[in-house]
Amino acid sequence: MKTDVKRNIPIMFMISLLQGMVFYASVASIYRQTFGITLFEISLIEGINYALTILLEIPWGILADRIGYKKSMIICSFLYFISKIIFYKAYGFTMFLIERILLAVVFSGLTGVDSSIIYLSDQENSHRNFGYHSACGTIGMLFSSFVFAFFIKDDLRMSAFATIIPYLLSFILSLFLIEVKKEKEETERPRIFSLFKTVLKNKKLIRLLISTALLSETTHLLAVFLNQEKYLEIGLTLSQIGFINILMNLLDTSNALSKKLSDLFGRNKLAIIILSLQCFFTLCVAFSRNVFLVVLSFCMIDVLYGFFVPISSSIQHESIDSDDRASLISANSMFVDIVCIFVIVICGKIADYDLKLGILSCAFLLFISVIEYIRSIK
Repeated sequence: MKTDVKRNIPIMFMISLLQGMVFYASVASIYRQTFGITLFEISLIEGINYALTILLEIPWGILADRIGYKKSMIICSFLYFISKIIFYKAYGFTMFLIERILLAVVFSGLTGVDSSIIYLSDQENSHRNFGYHSACGTIGMLFSSFVFAFFIKDDLRMSAFATIIPYLLSFILSLFLIEVKKEKEETERPRIFSLFKTVLKNKKLIRLLISTALLSETTHLLAVFLNQEKYLEIGLTLSQIGFINILMNLLDTSNALSKKLSDLFGRNKLAIIILSLQCFFTLCVAFSRNVFLVVLSFCMIDVLYGFFVPISSSIQHESIDSDDRASLISANSMFVDIVCIFVIVICGKIADYDLKLGILSCAFLLFISVIEYIRSIK
């Protein structure tokens, strides 16, 4: 049985690679505006998507623990595929909203399921496998960035159509997964509040989740939104920003080195180093106008986050001593998402008023992230 389930690992890597191939990623906002919605409507749709994802996290986790992780993965992969068809055909607010609602179902469904399959298929090498899984997604993204830049270019509809193909293949691959969820006798179904209460009782886990949430959302803000504003501020062109994005995707493939670095420094020491450096490079971005230093700092912010994700995933799975693994991971994710909402609202509002202050607010939260991680291991 143990030998058989290890076959899931390369399948999950391939699924991650294929689902990273979003050929319209670098022009996603432009695509939506070209086909009938405004920037405000994009923000409104994203907000609805975020709220639905949070609401569905734990219910999906409970369902996954009942029907099995393979079936859950197949359902999510199929809906992912359908969402790309809708995106390709979409025009106007309603169609793009339906696409994001479907993605909310997918994102909340995949939370805990994909990582549980990887963890239970090869527990001994879970940290390494989480790193490789993340790196595969980045390689897929890098490949699609190159294809768009050099072949698809300005054909927006073609970029959306091309994305449908790898998502169809990822759905087909999910059919070949082997179930890793052990069958158990019918017991009382876990309740949402009970699961959330279980998470809240574990103080060390809560501190880890706070640290993870602060790192996750500040990185998202810095590497996706505020970086573009900073690049324009220091005089970079849109073309140069596009090539920097390709460079960042290329560097993100180093996520696979997370386990080797963990073996070299020790997992907790590495995590503290990562969080501290993240804070340092954020301060560099805030105070510097040197092009090389700013670009280097943003690249390091993105890369360091990739090193931390496998560490957090491994610790969360190791803390679970229950068959309801997906449910508890979903509860963890729900807690992280709630913290993330506060971070994006506060830092986003500050950055809207003053870019430098917004970046400094991210640095402050990253400092808190360091403190919370240290407290989680004491």
